[in-house]
Amino acid sequence: MTQTPIQRRALLLGLAAVLWIGVGLRTQVVWEKRTKVHESLASDALPIYLAGAAVLDGHDPTQAASLIDAYERRGMGTGALFFSTLYPASVGVMAAPLAQQSWVDFLGLWRFLVLLGALGAGVAGGAAAVRGPATWIAAPLGGLVAMAGFPLLEKSLGLGQANLIIAGLVGLCMLGLSRGWGILAGSAAAVGVAVKLVPGLLFWPMLAGRSWRAIIAGIVVGGALAGWTISEVPIDQVWSGIMGTIHFQQGVFPDWMNRHPAPDWMIFLGALRGLPMGAMTLGAIGVCCWRADPAQLPAVLTASAAIATAWLATHAAAVGVFYGTLLLPALAYAALWPISGALHLRRLAWVALIGLVQIGAALHPELAEEPRMVLYGMAVWLVCTMRLAEVAPPMPRWGRMAAAAVIGAGLVMAGVRVTQGPILPPMPEDGMDAMPQGHGAGVGGVGPERNWNPDMPQRMPGQGEAPPPQKRD
Repeated sequence: MTQTPIQRRALLLGLAAVLWIGVGLRTQVVWEKRTKVHESLASDALPIYLAGAAVLDGHDPTQAASLIDAYERRGMGTGALFFSTLYPASVGVMAAPLAQQSWVDFLGLWRFLVLLGALGAGVAGGAAAVRGPATWIAAPLGGLVAMAGFPLLEKSLGLGQANLIIAGLVGLCMLGLSRGWGILAGSAAAVGVAVKLVPGLLFWPMLAGRSWRAIIAGIVVGGALAGWTISEVPIDQVWSGIMGTIHFQQGVFPDWMNRHPAPDWMIFLGALRGLPMGAMTLGAIGVCCWRADPAQLPAVLTASAAIATAWLATHAAAVGVFYGTLLLPALAYAALWPISGALHLRRLAWVALIGLVQIGAALHPELAEEPRMVLYGMAVWLVCTMRLAEVAPPMPRWGRMAAAAVIGAGLVMAGVRVTQGPILPPMPEDGMDAMPQGHGAGVGGVGPERNWNPDMPQRMPGQGEAPPPQKRD
């Protein structure tokens, strides 16, 4: 029996309603499990609260001493401390209105915003994966992928991991690119940069694709946020904090590739996930977006944003597994590839690769959480790259030759890295006290007695010899 358009639409809406109910139920479960991480141990949310509190106190949020002072002024007795100054000064300025509340009230609101970011990343990433009526089911399916198919989500929520908010903003950017909503895309990316610098990479496909409306929107919104920031924090401190963060990140190395090496095959893939994978990502985005015609451009821009996000998440997750939460919108986008058009076995096979990688990682208990997340991220990146290849114009001959050269050089680099073996000495003991401190680590620990070590030789941006909190000009 042939269905009428009204019947098909009713069936589609009914299925969408069922899926949204499932999203709601699963989201409620995730929200309730947030309390598995006690409020005194929400170490990822604490620096953001303290940065906002420092701004309220009239101090400079790029200085560790200001965060410590804000902590002591409020008599906080949290069990896990991390006075991180790696966030840009804009985070403290944006968090200041929320930091007027007590720590407990702030954390409740912050966790809710983090939950919205995670859910929004999946919903927006899923909606960006399709066009037309299928969007009605793609959006809740993306939400289910985010809420049920991603490891460490519940613990990330409990910790107050800011990367989930960034993931939501990235999802909105991808949705804007897929629909030609340049203002939404550019604005979401600009706000993401104000929270952490990494979403700035999303402007590369916009620039290569000459999406001027998105770029202008990003400049306007970014300029407004920058103006707000420098009205509260001296511009030299803002700039010093940004450069210090970049310098620190350049000196961070995955422990599982250095002190406690994983198997050689994982070291090989870990080496690939850095410069080789980044070069392939940037090159593919640049060529595909530049050559895309107006009809192809929305799909090409969206796929390009997805592979950029997948690479950023994969690269960062090698150092800290919770940074892999940025993968959420790309994961939803990749998972819903089969329903973006005619159902092809090839698409299903590529998407199945993501699940197979998870199963394969589970068969290697010797792997730590970070290399497992790297494998997961590389699988998502590969699926998104295949999707870009499907929607983009054919690669010119010189582009194929350049890609082959980059891949070949990357394989050689990865092979050389495997032969080097461990490049850092093993730590004499576990824990914060024994951890060699780079420019962006070293203020933290467990318990108030370990909140700061003024004798650490190298410090985070803004760390000095315990100067008094600096008043803003």
